[in-house]
Amino acid sequence: MHADQDETYRPLLEVDPPAFLDRVNTPWDRAPDLEEYNQHAYKRIVRALKRLSTSGTPGGESITQGILVLGEAGTGKTHLLMRVARNLSRTNHILFVRKPNNEDAVAQHIWAEMIRSLSQSLSPDTPQQTQLDDLLAHVFSAVLIPGFEQDIEAGRDADQRRRWAKNLRDDPYNLFRMLGEGEQRQSNMRTIRNRTLRYLQTHNPDVDQRIAHVLITYCFVSREDRKRVLLKWLSGQDIDEAEAKDLGLDPTWVKIDETSADVSTQQQREEQALRAIQTIGILSTYYQPLILAFDQLEGLRDQQRLSQRWGDTVREIFTMTPNLLVVTCIFPSLWESWFSHALDSSVTERIAQQSVTLETFGPQYGLKMLAAHLEPSFSKHRLSTSIYPFTEDDVSALCGKARSPRSFIQEARSMFEAWLDGDEECLAPQPAGGPAVVTRAAVDGLIRSTMEQAEQRHLDSYGREIPIEQDLFGRMRNVVETLLAHSGERAAYDRATCGAKVMPPNLLVRLPGTAEDLCLCINNAEGNSFTARMKNLVEVMRAARGPKKVVLLRDRRCKAAGARGQELVESVQEMGGVYLPAGGGEISLLNAIYDALVAIEEHDLSIGTHEVDKQQFVEFVKGEGVGRRTQLLRNAANLSESFARAIGMEQPVSGHNGTQPAPAAATHPSTQAAPSPGNVAAPVPSGTPSAASKPSPRRSGTIPAGKPVAVEPAPPVPIEVVVGDTELDSPSLGLIGRLKDGKRGLAVSFTKPQCMVVLG
Repeated sequence: MHADQDETYRPLLEVDPPAFLDRVNTPWDRAPDLEEYNQHAYKRIVRALKRLSTSGTPGGESITQGILVLGEAGTGKTHLLMRVARNLSRTNHILFVRKPNNEDAVAQHIWAEMIRSLSQSLSPDTPQQTQLDDLLAHVFSAVLIPGFEQDIEAGRDADQRRRWAKNLRDDPYNLFRMLGEGEQRQSNMRTIRNRTLRYLQTHNPDVDQRIAHVLITYCFVSREDRKRVLLKWLSGQDIDEAEAKDLGLDPTWVKIDETSADVSTQQQREEQALRAIQTIGILSTYYQPLILAFDQLEGLRDQQRLSQRWGDTVREIFTMTPNLLVVTCIFPSLWESWFSHALDSSVTERIAQQSVTLETFGPQYGLKMLAAHLEPSFSKHRLSTSIYPFTEDDVSALCGKARSPRSFIQEARSMFEAWLDGDEECLAPQPAGGPAVVTRAAVDGLIRSTMEQAEQRHLDSYGREIPIEQDLFGRMRNVVETLLAHSGERAAYDRATCGAKVMPPNLLVRLPGTAEDLCLCINNAEGNSFTARMKNLVEVMRAARGPKKVVLLRDRRCKAAGARGQELVESVQEMGGVYLPAGGGEISLLNAIYDALVAIEEHDLSIGTHEVDKQQFVEFVKGEGVGRRTQLLRNAANLSESFARAIGMEQPVSGHNGTQPAPAAATHPSTQAAPSPGNVAAPVPSGTPSAASKPSPRRSGTIPAGKPVAVEPAPPVPIEVVVGDTELDSPSLGLIGRLKDGKRGLAVSFTKPQCMVVLG
């Protein structure tokens, strides 16, 4: 590498180093792209789209086609989708679907991921214009322009109709600029929506009118809060009854009460999701084919039931839904050793109508790929060469060792860091096939950085994302089963049932040698749906053989439960259960753990030739205290010695009376007297019963078993409320109290990354 003895460039690059991005997570990521690499696979997709676009007519049938993209880890499968999205998504909108994690809700998962994709911006230049806006603008134009032409022939406002038709032909998105303002805008929106729905009902009876109605309404609504409610409904999640009434919708896809059958309810939701997928395919025939891309499927290996459910759902999509190019990205070994045997031939033949294998990385790409990654630094700092500080010999050595573009970029990053450090021994890469020593510190560092990036990414998007109950349950189950399995804990898994009646999605963990099962539940339902599930959960807990150790999680983005729902939550708590309203920190951390597991399944976490495995990840979670930071896992550990060992807590935390308390997560500030140090009141978050309504011994602080407790008088500066929970491992903790003069309040937040003190 260049020595830079005059220290001309090293100081600049140390402050502002190249990013060396070695992985792409979604098609909407931005990363350097060497277009000649995997160009044959890209051209294959472009040709398939062109053929598909000429095979149908607006509103008519256009048979869905499949392309199987085979590539090893790091060879650019998701990167290829990024290129497709960047170059083609203005006409062929891309719908990105990750691995499902819940066999009872595969179609719902695919549809929710499609909605997430459709709500993505069409391009960075037009952040307010989504893929869904663009798609439906073309549908509206196809419906409206023939009517305008009839009016022109009849002489009805011919000049105005001619201008409108021209504007729509020039750019269908002009429709949203032609609606007017105020009452006139509302009237035009209703007219266009009703005319479009009538047209679709006549010409495309398979279009689901409820789904189409909400899709159209979403495009016309300008208020972000209303858009969010519509997206939540479209994603198959319950919405608040008052908001539903305001928008003229049912609050849920499937109406339920406490007598509704759980299996039947799930089947109806799956059928509704399939109709929704079919609807979006039919609507796309008025414009261009859609790209439905399945990626990150390695986690389906050895998951027989989940794989079959995914295959059955994909077959239904091929059969029912027109105008899709289904691109399935997968490892060659996964296809040969698992999917080709686990899936019915009617599925595999459709998925692999065409097949393309990604290229093996070779030295012919090394110089250009490195230059693409260094181009921003080359331009900004006016470096002496396009690959500075690397030499051509360095690139040749890197290419000889690299197995994929990812490993090439990772090795280049390591050499660059050694160059910044002036580490002469590390500057020359080891020859291909040479021994590589990987330290525990290096593995932990890779996992830590991956977790931190994922957690921050989820924190940044928490306010924008729609909470999907079935997806969160699947993620939780995946995390729990992995932690227990790789901690040597023998567990059996089941589901708590109330006969055939509806229940919150739940995982019943049965551990040998324990008297009681542990039940982990999620309930993000709204209104009557929430109450019906809670009523049946309480009934199960009261049964002689029902689980008493229950941890119930609810996303804070959901509306607060009503009075009856709060009563049922209190009943769960009184029987020993824990109710956890989970905020951004909790949800983001759980998602980061899950994302790290998916990255391991996809062989994305590697150092040289060493790939991080799940056993190493679980050891990291224990050693770093990651599991103890999550309220869900920490409360499970308080109720189960097996969970305590799995997350690195040697034994469950015990309370004053030797029982295992379930620390609640936070209430609204109350006007109760300041608690003594040995009995700190743990406030309960918004939407849960207040501490004053029914006193509960579980809302006391936790004291480690066997540790002597000194009883002291109340502090001279009383603490009125502890915000977060009683565990200092909590990522969210704060105090509210008063100064000694009693006149001013003091609030202290220890929440990372912004600690804060407020005096007032």
